[in-house]
Amino acid sequence: MSIKKILEISVLMVVLYCPVMLCEIDIEYARNVSKQVASSGRDSNHLNGYNRRGITPIVNHQNVVNGFDANIQDYPFVVQMHPCSEKSGGLCGGALISPNWVLTAAHCVYGEENDRFEASRSWITVGTSNLESNKGIERGRAGYTVEAKRFFIYPGYSKSNPLNDIGLVELAEPINANLAQCGKIYSGFINSGMDVVAAGWGVTNLEQPKKASERLKKAEMKVSDSENCAKLWHEWRGNAYEYVCVGVVDGIDTCYGDSGTPLMASISGTTGSKREKHPIVGIASSGTSPDNIGCGGPGAVGYYSNAYFYLGWISDITGISQTDLTE
Repeated sequence: MSIKKILEISVLMVVLYCPVMLCEIDIEYARNVSKQVASSGRDSNHLNGYNRRGITPIVNHQNVVNGFDANIQDYPFVVQMHPCSEKSGGLCGGALISPNWVLTAAHCVYGEENDRFEASRSWITVGTSNLESNKGIERGRAGYTVEAKRFFIYPGYSKSNPLNDIGLVELAEPINANLAQCGKIYSGFINSGMDVVAAGWGVTNLEQPKKASERLKKAEMKVSDSENCAKLWHEWRGNAYEYVCVGVVDGIDTCYGDSGTPLMASISGTTGSKREKHPIVGIASSGTSPDNIGCGGPGAVGYYSNAYFYLGWISDITGISQTDLTE
């Protein structure tokens, strides 16, 4: 089976089914706005050769082509985020790091300068492999949805500069351990060639760049320190700093729809345990390619906010000790 473009993540998608009860928007209006955005193509701006992928609308949901289904039980802290503003909504991923806190990308909780996302309008779904597009009410699928209480964005983040693309969501109520488990931040050395995996509900085929996956998908990749990591974005300083770089091999990449989802280490379980451990290495932020042809192209790389690099800030905001946050 081909695994080309198995999971294409990174960058928020405009959600057409953002629930009226939370977003307080007219759904037909949202559909029309999304069609206009879709017809105008990808919204990209360039910073030092770095391609910051713009907001992409979802026209409808469709299953992934040539992808691998993932089981939420293997990644029990991976969550769906549906940030909303007065006019629009989005789809992102995130990582539950305590019963009350989700780690995600800053741009997933920021929105636009003239249309900022609001925590009181936004919601998070845990405990399901299925994409919940309407708070689980229409479809009645398994999973639990909780509203957001507050958003936190790392100081210094801005829409014009992709550095420090990391944020936190405080939940309106704690998540019961029976519904989802909390992830730990990886505290070990991040070396080139290290096995990592990302899981999310984002777009999986650039020929259909407006469609999210109905099912959780996974992409197994490796950390890179190739020359393209620095060549394509000169502010990348190495995998021990702000961003972890992951190179594209055989078209496996991250792209639209799952910004904020965790990049996880793949560590074999202890003796007698078949299940791998997946501590959080990074948070999906952005990516670029030499020819700017989009996700999964030859020589493309993805950049993930290094969770451990921001550990002090995460601990300060959440009030959780660094020891309890890490593994």
